[in-house]
Amino acid sequence: MKRTIELDYSYQQSLAPGEEVADTPPQAAAPKRLARAARGVCYGACVFTTLLLIVRLSSPDPTIKTFPSSCAVSADGCVRVTEDNPHRADKLVPLRLEATPSDVAGAVEAWLRAGGDRAHGSGGVVSAGADKSIEPIPSRLVHGRLVSALWGFADDVAVLCKQESELVTFVEAQAELRIGKSDIGANGAHLRSLFAHLKDKFTPVP
Repeated sequence: MKRTIELDYSYQQSLAPGEEVADTPPQAAAPKRLARAARGVCYGACVFTTLLLIVRLSSPDPTIKTFPSSCAVSADGCVRVTEDNPHRADKLVPLRLEATPSDVAGAVEAWLRAGGDRAHGSGGVVSAGADKSIEPIPSRLVHGRLVSALWGFADDVAVLCKQESELVTFVEAQAELRIGKSDIGANGAHLRSLFAHLKDKFTPVP
């Protein structure tokens, strides 16, 4: 009768009674270790890719036709820089700029397409048009997304540019995460970057 002994390097050798175990050459064990390592890497890559797909598919672009009146998802994941009902705005206040609503909206869209404040992420414009809820006041409402580089978490940025006088546009904004509870300060950083960009491009009005 034969017995089977499993060696430390996962090599099996069948022995007859009285036989001694012979060492397995390192050359025979190395390919098996490499194969196990390759399987582990492939498994990890599959899990990571699956998680990325889940994040992307669970946060499709919402439809924003009017400027939001409040945070929709999470109080800790939203920043509103508005005249009415501001939230976590810190020292940011709405802007008055010497420009038309269309000019300001165009600058907002360009900022979004350039990735906003995400140096290694991406951005884009979801929709842009008039906010019909405040007609007949001339306005442009821009809805954009900013996506983190690694996991692909998306934040929605809504910017309302409405005409206050012939040469002055009033700008309010809201940035909010799509999934989760806390933005860890990301949305405040989005709006600080956006407002700094607009103040550099247009003349602020006191």
